Amino acid sequence: MCTWTQDTTDQFDWTRQLGSTSSSTTGPSVDHTLGTSNGRYIYIEASFPRKPNDTARLISASIPGTTASGGKCLSFWYHMYGADINTLGVYVRTGAHDTLLWSKQGTRGDNWLHALVTVTSRTHFQIVMSGSVGRSYQGDIALDDISMTSGPCKVAATTCTFEESHICGYTQDTTDRFNWDRGSGATITPNTGPSADHTLGSSAGFYMYIESSQGRSGYKARLLSPQMPKTPAKCVQFWYHMYGSTVGTLAVYKKTTSGAVGPRIWSRSGNNGDEWLVAQVNVWSPVRAFRISFEGTIGRGNKGDIAIDDVEIFNGKCAAPGNCDFERGTCTWRNTRKEDDFDWLQGKGNTYSSTTGPSTDHTTDSVNGTYMFIEASSPRRPNEKARFISESFRAVPAKGRCLQFWYHMFGADIGTFNILHKTAPGNKSEKILWSLSGQQGSTWLNGKVSLSKVPSTRFWIVFEGIRGNGYRGDIAIDDILITNADCAIFPSKANPNKPTATTPVATTKFTLPPPLPTSIYNCDFERLRGFCNYTQEHITDVFNWTRHQGGTNSGGTGPTIDHTKQQGVVGPNGPGSLQQMLTARCLHVYLGAWSKPKPGTKVVTYDGCGEYRLEFQLTSDGYIKYSKYKMCLRWRGGAGANKDDVVLDDSCSEKWQFTAKGSIKHISKNMCIMPFKGTATNNNKLVLSSTCDQNNQQFRWQPSKSHHDHYNVYVVQYS
Repeated sequence: MCTWTQDTTDQFDWTRQLGSTSSSTTGPSVDHTLGTSNGRYIYIEASFPRKPNDTARLISASIPGTTASGGKCLSFWYHMYGADINTLGVYVRTGAHDTLLWSKQGTRGDNWLHALVTVTSRTHFQIVMSGSVGRSYQGDIALDDISMTSGPCKVAATTCTFEESHICGYTQDTTDRFNWDRGSGATITPNTGPSADHTLGSSAGFYMYIESSQGRSGYKARLLSPQMPKTPAKCVQFWYHMYGSTVGTLAVYKKTTSGAVGPRIWSRSGNNGDEWLVAQVNVWSPVRAFRISFEGTIGRGNKGDIAIDDVEIFNGKCAAPGNCDFERGTCTWRNTRKEDDFDWLQGKGNTYSSTTGPSTDHTTDSVNGTYMFIEASSPRRPNEKARFISESFRAVPAKGRCLQFWYHMFGADIGTFNILHKTAPGNKSEKILWSLSGQQGSTWLNGKVSLSKVPSTRFWIVFEGIRGNGYRGDIAIDDILITNADCAIFPSKANPNKPTATTPVATTKFTLPPPLPTSIYNCDFERLRGFCNYTQEHITDVFNWTRHQGGTNSGGTGPTIDHTKQQGVVGPNGPGSLQQMLTARCLHVYLGAWSKPKPGTKVVTYDGCGEYRLEFQLTSDGYIKYSKYKMCLRWRGGAGANKDDVVLDDSCSEKWQFTAKGSIKHISKNMCIMPFKGTATNNNKLVLSSTCDQNNQQFRWQPSKSHHDHYNVYVVQYS
């Protein structure tokens, strides 16, 4: 740890690590120094036994004080990726007092990011790196390449958080009537202005503002950015706060080196609520260097403080308001902090779970393109929600407005994807505009919804993903586009206000074909040896034919039923799945049963469903049969005592039946099957219980149709 030490007064310690952290879907996979899995970094491990808001602190050695006009520059790289990232903070410690210098909260993407912080202190000081645990194990935060050099940090003029007293080289215009001030916490006038900055989200952070009590109505103050070189196009993004009953106007101009001020390129007026809002504006200056001018105008009273924070200038043109392809970040969209249970993540290629989520983005149709998605794996629980919110929009134009987007909902456990509008912070002013539930196929699909009837002069759009019953429930979005023209909701089944109308269609009764006569050439592909006498060609072709049931894995192509029986698959979990709906784990033979298991092998619950080697059936003669190896379930030892293991055997002797409430009960012992630990965790064995028909998920099972008809029986499905 070089000269850094662990704080002994916190809840846990930072960990030095190689490669990925011990948790999936969070933390880095390589260090920053080498960019490989052979390099080391430090991180906080958010898994059990950690609890939300547990904090780990790393403390530097004592550092001599800085000169009055200088300071020291702290440089470090940080990684904050996961659905439940909490907070990384940097403090300066002088004596027993810690002062917050820098802070980030929430997921920042699966990348190492650079931070520069200027530190000033006349006395010896220490730097404290503080990491806090979020709501689950998906909250690993990492640090690497920490250094400190003499002199203040040279922060690029393209980014400014106003945390440093030099305010990144921004200057006051000398031709206006008063000045912008650098402030923290609340402004001096009550009921106007922010109470915290946007960068840190705390009263310790700084922002720039105009104090409306210091001038008269109509007075203007202009803050000028450092000079920037000529450019064909740049995008200026900033956060603004306009709260108070007499707020005036905030405007943005371009000022060239000739002194000429261009036309107004952005403005807002009046009370916009007690919150930070984001804005983006395009700037062109192909001939001369230029500056950005932020102009604040006092309204008709002293409750009109206006503030700005976190100015960033990007190369290239801004996306239109609300539009985003996620190839350059999340544009003006962001995860909500208080209204949901976890965060949307930026993804590339496949998501972290098999048989769910996209394999490419929609924009580039490649593994290098970026999209946003919700990761449904543990520790997520059914009905937990993640919300992704837009910038605020003004009133809809008379010709209407349409929100278009692409969505991907593939997986047996897909929950619900909603689009809402809201007219104020909180969830009391919101309404669902578009909603789909369940699997929609393994392809990107186009969605549309009208914004023309949103009853407000200002509103937000929210993409809400709700987790389904298992890990195969990743939902993704890409290529958001808002156009000034009305549109109909698409697909029509996504309309939440009325059920999709169905018109009866005249049909011709289908008569099943007669059984095929016996011949080495005839085949209906129904039996265990499903290819009959047909074989795969392995020499001159490049892939094989696949025997299948129900719809194929690609949307918009292939059959959904066979020809022989005109039947598909009853449920989405594959043939003979036994699935616990709360966790999406299914009945397995311990260690997988890739070969025939020995008599007495335990039966457990585990991730994954739908293969023939996993098919169990409650037959008409009362036995629970394991299809592939013609074995049956019994309890270990044959005593039938409470908590006896349920195991496999070559002989079939113990008989079972369904109760009215869905338990599977032994006919003679009146005992039922349940997971040993109550819930179906991985490798949790099944046991007998002396109680049945409890009103909870650990006892309820549901039959579904068998993949093979030669038993003419039921398959049990744990629900």
